[in-house]
Amino acid sequence: QAKAFCACVSPALTYPMIHIVGVTPEARTLADAFGGKVPHDVERVRIGKKEIAALFDGIHQTERTDVDAVMVGCPLLILDELAELAAMLEGRTVKTRLWLFTDYVQYSAARKAGIIERIESSGARVVHSHCPGMVARAPEEAENMVVATDSLKVAMLFAGIGWPRNWLGTREDAIRAAVNGRFERTRWLS
Repeated sequence: QAKAFCACVSPALTYPMIHIVGVTPEARTLADAFGGKVPHDVERVRIGKKEIAALFDGIHQTERTDVDAVMVGCPLLILDELAELAAMLEGRTVKTRLWLFTDYVQYSAARKAGIIERIESSGARVVHSHCPGMVARAPEEAENMVVATDSLKVAMLFAGIGWPRNWLGTREDAIRAAVNGRFERTRWLS
């Protein structure tokens, strides 16, 4: 979860730096994050279920629930995540395009371990050395597409350019959308 959260700290987006007090090594305390003295006007953001629900509700750009594609892997998937996805897809067939993104080293290890074959037997595709944001087609083709993703970064990038339209959900939501061909609202946010 921390990996996915921190993926939004990107030059491509508007958040150039983040310190999570108690998590970031340089921010054991709030004072540590500021090198000693905490400015009196420092912005403090607390994120709970209500704020997360508002984000999920606010970022999607469509009410159409049938999806044209599902993208998982931003940040790029590691070997353990690919193995988890293989288990999630075991015995299932995707109804819509499911693209899983990783790097070449993870892809090679997953191929040797038989994980890629297990994933692709569902109809999903594992793509290496490629960013999900680069998959979107030309505007005239992509503006009517609906994509489901588990990546806040991908959802924010697509929302910023206006296409393809997207749904943001959990990884389980994304896989369910690929198998069923439609996006269902994230249950834990209700």
